[in-house]
Order: sequence, then structure tokens, then C-alpha cells
Amino acid sequence: MKTEQINYAIGLGRTAFLERKKRFSWQDQVFLDTLKNHQETIPGNAKFNDLHVAWLKGWDLENLKN
Repeated sequence: MKTEQINYAIGLGRTAFLERKKRFSWQDQVFLDTLKNHQETIPGNAKFNDLHVAWLKGWDLENLKN
């Protein structure tokens, strides 16, 4: 489950870059909605910080491609 959540956050970061959003995850409404619905206290779920780092990683990876 954790891996899927992290991969999803990476994808959101990539999409944010492609949509020409700045590297500020708090300005990505889809990511914020994901965080609002996420429950890190459930065993096996990713931590909020892990999701944030994954979003940044996705944005950076997409930036390096272009």
C-alpha cells in the first residue's frame, strides 16, 4: 500500500510540472486533496512527509526530462 501511495504522489508531482505549476506542493489542489483524505495512522500507509518528498521527486524527475 505504501509503495502505491508514494508512486501516486510521484505521478502527481510529474503532472504538476507538465501543467506548468511551480515546485510548491501546497499549491497543487489535487495533492492537497490527497493529503486531506490520507490517513497515515493506518499501518502500512505512507507518512505525510513521504508523500511530500515523493511529490517533489516527481516534479524534479519531470523537470530533468525537459
